[in-house]
Amino acid sequence: MQPTLPRVAVVGGTPNRWRQALNGLDVQVVGSSRDGGTRRVSSLVRSITAGSFVAVVICTRWLAHSDTDRVRRACQASGTRLVLSDGGRQQLRVIVLRLLRGASDVH
Repeated sequence: MQPTLPRVAVVGGTPNRWRQALNGLDVQVVGSSRDGGTRRVSSLVRSITAGSFVAVVICTRWLAHSDTDRVRRACQASGTRLVLSDGGRQQLRVIVLRLLRGASDVH
């Protein structure tokens, strides 16, 4: 039996924007409130606080400041690793792959 990969959440923009780049990875993608993800962002914050993720990646270009602050506070409170990304699909895939492999130098 293979070990389960740790869970990573990606938040910001529209989920469809990231799906192709993250295809096949154990990642939860949550859209921004602007793109209809208001309830999903709130649910993500609750999951982060409960310790459901080892890391959260915020796509800073595609997430409102208020949502960024909520996610950042939840990560701080739970000790969940937070990574900010302002790049595109390829950079996001590299970041997520490194996090899933346990890299400690991703920031």
